[in-house]
Amino acid sequence: MQVLKLQGSRGAMVGFGTEVLTSAGGSLAALLGASPGASTAAATMVDLLAAGFPDRVAGWAPRLHQIAPTAAGGTTPDPDDLAARTRAARRVLGLDPAAVDRRKDPA
Repeated sequence: MQVLKLQGSRGAMVGFGTEVLTSAGGSLAALLGASPGASTAAATMVDLLAAGFPDRVAGWAPRLHQIAPTAAGGTTPDPDDLAARTRAARRVLGLDPAAVDRRKDPA
């Protein structure tokens, strides 16, 4: 999606991607543009929750952090935890590179 945004005295700037739009009171929110990809979907939904439920999102923070530790920003993933989660996901999905190599050359 292509969007023109007013940038103060700089005029309109062209932007691409998905935008979260909310009514002034926060009772209505919508996503404008293409559906968010996997790399941005969690963060986009956290933004949507924050825009639509500003008085409740702080209470949800512990659970949101548990579900998606880095989606709300401000958190740097632990490299060892990330590596362990990646290995586990690859094993469950059958994407273990070592297993793939063994299938090609069983010797």
